[in-house]
Amino acid sequence: MYTINKKYDMIILSFFVAASLLVMWINILRGAALKITKYKSVIPIYLTGLLWFLYSLMFPLYRLWDYFIVLVLSVFIHLSASVISSLLTKERYQGIDTGDWNVNDVLLTAVDDLDKMRQLKSTIQNEEIRIQIQSFEDDSRQIIEFIRNNPQRYSKTSRFFQYYLPETVKLLHNYAEMEIQGGKAENRSAGLQNIADFLKQLVTIYHKIRVNIYEDKVLESSIDIEVMETMLRQDGYLDDMAPLSLENGGTNEIFKE
Repeated sequence: MYTINKKYDMIILSFFVAASLLVMWINILRGAALKITKYKSVIPIYLTGLLWFLYSLMFPLYRLWDYFIVLVLSVFIHLSASVISSLLTKERYQGIDTGDWNVNDVLLTAVDDLDKMRQLKSTIQNEEIRIQIQSFEDDSRQIIEFIRNNPQRYSKTSRFFQYYLPETVKLLHNYAEMEIQGGKAENRSAGLQNIADFLKQLVTIYHKIRVNIYEDKVLESSIDIEVMETMLRQDGYLDDMAPLSLENGGTNEIFKE
């Protein structure tokens, strides 16, 4: 009798596993369709599945009461694991939570780079370089904040985070070392001047990167304004008013640098 029950247990368990996978894929496809980039931890799902597997091995699931017990345990384990996972994620990323773990890692690394940059600023003696470092910090902080609020646009700044920012820190580190180290004065001065000239160009480049990431926002605003302007004109509210579209300078001032 137990063999029959166990057979049915495996059939029912397979049904729940298949249903769970179907729901998971529906959510994935829905997220892709809506361009949702937030991902939740899969640990609660794995633990819930493990509970069903172990429970079916130890207890035959042939009574309604058995399913009620395992369902209650599943809800408890899933909620507990979700809360713990969320707390661990916030602790790991120091408050940075875009919903995308890859972007979280990138932003956390960028924050560390800014800390290194700030430390180097306190050791470098050249006042002009210190002012440039402050400019790097300001632009980088705004870029980080923008991606934190718009993680779906990370691809536009991936090279900045993966190469430009860490290499800038490396150049500043080399400059700081050359300032305090001895050696031939001619070679040392040439090396310092070479880095200083390049950093001066980087200030402009950082500024351009920061401005460029807002281009999509400007385009979206332009489309929204044009659509609203058309509807307002259709309703007769803009007959005696100046056009509001970006082409006429209506919102350019918002994004003007």
